[in-house]
Amino acid sequence: MLAQSLLPKFTQPSAGMREDFSRALRVTSLRSLPLRSPGMKSTRLCRPRNLLVASLSFALGGCAFSIPEADPADIPRLEEMLTADPENTTIQVQLGMAQFKGEDFEASRGNLQAAVDGGNESGPALLYLGLVQEELEEWGAARDAYSRYLDVGRSAPLIEVMRQRLQLIAQRVLARQAQAALAAESQLADTDVTPRSVAVFPFRYESNNPDYEPLIYALADMMTTDFAVSNALIVLERAQIQSLLNEMALTDAGYAEAGTGARAGRMLQAEHVVQGVLTTLGQDELQILTDVLNVPNATSAGVETASDELVNLFDMEKDLVFRIIRDRLGVQLTPAEEQAILDNRTDNVLAFLAYGRGLRQKDDGNYAAAQAEFEQAQSLDPDFSAAASQAVETGEIALAETTTTG
Repeated sequence: MLAQSLLPKFTQPSAGMREDFSRALRVTSLRSLPLRSPGMKSTRLCRPRNLLVASLSFALGGCAFSIPEADPADIPRLEEMLTADPENTTIQVQLGMAQFKGEDFEASRGNLQAAVDGGNESGPALLYLGLVQEELEEWGAARDAYSRYLDVGRSAPLIEVMRQRLQLIAQRVLARQAQAALAAESQLADTDVTPRSVAVFPFRYESNNPDYEPLIYALADMMTTDFAVSNALIVLERAQIQSLLNEMALTDAGYAEAGTGARAGRMLQAEHVVQGVLTTLGQDELQILTDVLNVPNATSAGVETASDELVNLFDMEKDLVFRIIRDRLGVQLTPAEEQAILDNRTDNVLAFLAYGRGLRQKDDGNYAAAQAEFEQAQSLDPDFSAAASQAVETGEIALAETTTTG
C-alpha cells in the first residue's frame, strides 16, 4: 500500500478560494435543459465535463483526506499499480477518477464501488461514485452515495456540492417518473387511484393584462400547501405534477381542460384534481373559478367561484380552499388545521407576484432566474417562508446545473 507520506497534500481552501469556486460556477452557467422532451434519448444534460472536473477541484481541496487527482493518461500506470496492490482503495479511487474523466463509466463505477465497499468513504470516492452513477442514470444509487457523505463527511465545501447534486437528482427523478407514467398510461385501470389524494394543477389565465399572470402559479402552489395541512388528505407535490405536465408537452391553455385533468390524474393516480381559471374583472378585481374533478368517474365533483379586489386575494383563496375541502372533498378540518391554513399567506401581493414568476421560471428550468425572483419575494416580505425555501432550493439546483456531469 502507498505510504501516506507519498501522497500529494491538499490544503484547506481559504475563504477566497471558496468564493472563487462559487464565482466560477456562477459565471460559467449555461442554458439548462432540466427535462427530457419527446424524442430525446437521455435525461442527461449536455455540458462540458471539463467544467465539472475543474470546478470540483476547489471543493475537493477542502477534504481532510484528499485523493491525488488522476487523468485518463494515468490509467495504464494506475492499472499496473492496482494489479500489484489490489486492496489499495486509494488507487481504486484514483483509477475511477481517471476512468470517469475518460468517459469509461462502467469501469469507473466498478473501481469506485470497490473502494467504497472496501471502507474508503472519502469525499472524492463518494463524490465521483455519485457522478458516475448520474452518468449511468442510476439516480437512486447516486443519491445514496451523496447522502452517505452527508452522514460522514466533514468538508463544508464538499457537503454543499453534494447537497446541490441531490437537488438536481430530485428533478431528474421526477422527470423519469413522468416518462414512466406516460409509458404505462394504457395499462392503468380507472380504479388505480390513491383514496383521498388530491392534485392541484396550475391555473389557466384569461385576461389581456399580463401583470397578474404569475398568480396562476402562485395560487395553485398556495392551494397545494393549504390542502396538505389536512391529515385526511394526501396531496401530490407540485414538482411531481409539473414534471408530468411538462412531459405531456401541455401549454398553459390545456391545464384547465377536463380531459387533461382526467388523463393526468389517472397517471398520477390521484382521486381528485383541482383545476382553475383566473380572470381579471376590470383593473383591480379578480375572479377565480375552480373545478374539482373526480378522476375515477371522469366527472366534476363541483365548481367553486370567488371574486374580489386584488387586495383581498388571500382571503378569497382561503375561502375557496375551505369550501373545496368541506363541500367537494368531504373533509372536516380541525380548528388547528383551519388556523394553519389561514396563517399560510404573505399579504404582500407584490411578493406573491414575484413568487409566481419564480415558480414559472423554475418550471421552465431557468433556476438562476427563479432564484432571483424568489429572493425578490423574500426581500419584499421577509416573513414569506415559502419564498425563502424556494430561493435556497433553486439556488442549489442552479449551482449544480453549472457543474452537471453531462
